[in-house]
Amino acid sequence: MAEVQTNFQMLNHYRNLNKKRIEALESGNAIRYFELCEEIGVSPENRELYERGYADAIYEGLTENSDDSFSQLEEISRIALRRFPELEKGESIMDKEISRRLGEIRKAGYDVPAYSRLSKKEKWNLLINIRNDLGKKLKREDPRIYEEIREQNQRQKNDAYRFR
Repeated sequence: MAEVQTNFQMLNHYRNLNKKRIEALESGNAIRYFELCEEIGVSPENRELYERGYADAIYEGLTENSDDSFSQLEEISRIALRRFPELEKGESIMDKEISRRLGEIRKAGYDVPAYSRLSKKEKWNLLINIRNDLGKKLKREDPRIYEEIREQNQRQKNDAYRFR
C-alpha cells in the first residue's frame, strides 16, 4: 500500500512540475523552462526558449560561482563574437566551421549544449543565440571591451573588401 501511495505522490509531483513547465513556456520564462525540462526529462517544445534559458543559466552560474567570471566572459566573448572570414558570392559557412567555433566556445568555458546531431541550420541558430547572449552581457558588463571586439570585426570586414 505504501508503494502505491509513493508512486501516486511521484506522479502528482511530476504533474505539478509539468504544469509549472507549461506556465514557464507560456510566460516566456526561459531559465525556468530550461530547468523544468531538464528536471522532468522531456524534450522542449520551444527549442529557442530552451536554448536561451540554457545560456542564461550558464551565465548565471559563471557570475555566481567564479571570482574570475568576468575574465572568462571576456575570453568566451572574444571567441564567440569573432567574425567568420568573408565569403565570396555564392559561398556559405561550412557546417564544420560552425562546429569548430562552438567547440572553441565550449573549451573556453561556456557550457554549449550537445550539437553534433543538430542540422547545420540548428547549429547556426545555436551559435547566433550564444553570440547574442554573450554580446548583450559583455556590453552590459564592460562596454569598452564590447566596442573593441566590434571595431576589430569591422576592421576585418573592411580589410577583406579592400583586398578584393
